[in-house]
Amino acid sequence: GVASSVDSRTFLVAYNTPQSWKEKRGAALWVIACGGTVFLGLFSGLILSTALSLLVILQEAVKPTIYELGRLPKFYEDDPYASDQWVPRQSYPLATTQPNVVVLRLEGNLNFANCERFADMVERHAYHTP
Repeated sequence: GVASSVDSRTFLVAYNTPQSWKEKRGAALWVIACGGTVFLGLFSGLILSTALSLLVILQEAVKPTIYELGRLPKFYEDDPYASDQWVPRQSYPLATTQPNVVVLRLEGNLNFANCERFADMVERHAYHTP
């Protein structure tokens, strides 16, 4: 059938290409959807893809990523990497914060499903900031 004509290495390349977890989750969803369509058939693959997409959307709505932000330091005059923009400290380890100031960014909408998690994160940072 169709499954024998698919090169399985294509799926591994697609999964190993993205850098961040969010992109990897999207790549994994694509691989499962494509594999489901190839191995289960068009209708079953479409149902599987739709169900998984809805679960991912629901998970992102309930538990969005929260970043602590900082600014990149200026190492020398006219440093092209230093900026006045706030960047995620998880992605930029050299980013610094200001004393007694915590800047958090919620990656998604703030709603009833995730407001307690965000409030807990704000409290945790407020009481543990030096």
